[in-house]
Amino acid sequence: MTAADARVLVAATYPAVRNGIRVLLEDSGFDVCVEAADAESAAAAASRERPQLCAIHAALRGGSLEAVARIKLRVPATAAVLISATADLDELIDALRAGASGYVVETAGAGAIARAFHAVHRGEAALPAELLAALGDELRARGLRRRVTVAGRSPVDLTRRQSEALELLRQGLSTTDIATRLRISPVTVRRHLGIAMEKLSANDRAAAVRALEQSQG
Repeated sequence: MTAADARVLVAATYPAVRNGIRVLLEDSGFDVCVEAADAESAAAAASRERPQLCAIHAALRGGSLEAVARIKLRVPATAAVLISATADLDELIDALRAGASGYVVETAGAGAIARAFHAVHRGEAALPAELLAALGDELRARGLRRRVTVAGRSPVDLTRRQSEALELLRQGLSTTDIATRLRISPVTVRRHLGIAMEKLSANDRAAAVRALEQSQG
């Protein structure tokens, strides 16, 4: 099966981002059959159009990982690729857990992104080379994950970065200060905290901190 046989769904919140992904994929021989601006509409469009590939931007409204999980639930045969602004190990792991077959970084360039989609279309996994060693280390150190148990809820596991960001938030650090301390971008900090909040069923950061404190007893 060639790229020309592959119908692709493109999901990104902003029209300019969707257009950029569309042009890149179409120039690489793929057929972009539908676009979506949020997780819910992406899942609905995937159910309706049954694309072979889904290009999901990490900043998608409603949650990119939620979109991947919903799409894989409704259309198991489709292959999802997460397109992220930065190479983030926790995000990569969460994307794989959600059912993604590939993870690419915007700054890798059009050629690298196109090659990743071609690889996934061939049935291969596409992961950034710069994260492979770290991924191996993380898999060997699963015991470093932090289990948080809150009364009335099932225990949840936070990744090292999610736990670190939440702990620094508990100490009163701002997003910018946490980013400086962990040597990551503020956008990545917000993503870690957002995923931690979702795992803890917390409506806001304060609720997530309370859940952490309750777990600590």
